Amino acid sequence: MSDNATAEISSRRSGRVRPEISYKERDDKDSYDELRRAQGYTVKRQRKDLSIKGHQNGIQKADEEADAVCTNQGPDLLDDVLNFPPEELEAYEGWVELESDPAHFNYILHTLGVSNVRSEEIFSMDETEIAALRKPIYGFIFLFECEGVPISDEIVPPPSNMWFAAQTASNSCATVALLNVLMNCDEVAMGEKVRKFKEETADMVLSHRGAYLSQNKFLRSTHNTFARRLDLMDADLGMMNQWEERNKRQNKGKSGKRKRKALDPDSAKHYVGYIPHDGQLWELDGLDGGVICLGPYQGDWACAVIPHIQRKVEELGLQANLLALSHNPQASVRQKLAANMACYEALLQKLAANPTLKSSAEQDSSYITCKQEHAEQLEKIGLTYEEAVAIAAPQEFLKELDGPEMTPEHADTAMRRLIAEQRDLRLQYDAARESGNEDLAAARRRCQDYTPLVHGWLRAMGEAGVLEALADSQ
Repeated sequence: MSDNATAEISSRRSGRVRPEISYKERDDKDSYDELRRAQGYTVKRQRKDLSIKGHQNGIQKADEEADAVCTNQGPDLLDDVLNFPPEELEAYEGWVELESDPAHFNYILHTLGVSNVRSEEIFSMDETEIAALRKPIYGFIFLFECEGVPISDEIVPPPSNMWFAAQTASNSCATVALLNVLMNCDEVAMGEKVRKFKEETADMVLSHRGAYLSQNKFLRSTHNTFARRLDLMDADLGMMNQWEERNKRQNKGKSGKRKRKALDPDSAKHYVGYIPHDGQLWELDGLDGGVICLGPYQGDWACAVIPHIQRKVEELGLQANLLALSHNPQASVRQKLAANMACYEALLQKLAANPTLKSSAEQDSSYITCKQEHAEQLEKIGLTYEEAVAIAAPQEFLKELDGPEMTPEHADTAMRRLIAEQRDLRLQYDAARESGNEDLAAARRRCQDYTPLVHGWLRAMGEAGVLEALADSQ
């Protein structure tokens, strides 16, 4: 350490900060000991082990070989940093960056209670691939590099029947964009907390709605699900850097067209949403304080909005990522399964009322019915008994049952068709569920912070001399 070195040692544990003491010289061991004591350490004089040769030759005294070894009696500072209990993450009042990974967004949708929406990554903006996406598509989430991007002159206040929140907190753009899309889709099945949030913010102005969003503990902790301790520290550091940069710019004049500043100097990534609304295409950017109408569309809105996104990428030379929020196949398959069982029950009632229509397939044991004794099997296909019995058979099928063409042969054909249809739907549901489970498993693994484990292994290797041996071998 040089003569002009400065030591600043502090601890956040229990809110206590150790005094910061500067010093220019530590040649004198007693002075150095006093410094360390003032910083909250206990200093012990320990005798170093001398080599056998040193003892035999008596080259120097043991006291001349002893050093002041500083022993911290409190918990290790690094362990304090790595120890990250869930309640601390929940209490964290900031927002961290969210990776543009469909598995992460699907986990967030699952946590928010949105059961019939699924995110999937778009690898190509080719019209053929967009047309092949699972329908309906509720919106797009677009991630792009925002630093230096000019702020549009076409920003307008959102229509009165559009839900839109301004972004008031750094790094919250992913959740802001997600909610700006979901809140404008009547077909989306939302969880109770999200429905309540929408009701509470319905009459708020944009900035108040955005501030209310940023202060919502449930939304914030859900957004921060994948955060690690170092992510929180990085977010705090980013906020500090932004504050310092803002202070530097206070006395500088502004000129020319406004350009968006980077939210994070290292990444400068930003999320916006795209939706159809009242026959128009809209870009929803929480940082704009308004929305951009991209014009009317006809036919498939998803194919109509892609050229606007492509143009933005090409004109600005952006690196970008696109996610589609589409209908979750599990939800539609569940509905089809419930309708299938309702048709089956209606056919059984018809057969019971008219024994001449007896079907040989009636007693098929592989079929799951919407009866209480099949409640456990219903759960395996994502249905409760109450949900199953609440679905009525389609009117077209009921008319078919009451028609004059209903003969024993027709009844047998209808029964076999329903059994085969359910078998196929159950396979579809299993495939969709497996895909969803893979996303949830990947997201849960991402929630696990392995940093303490890695640190523990490295420390053990260091204490065993393995790291030193590796360094010497290079």
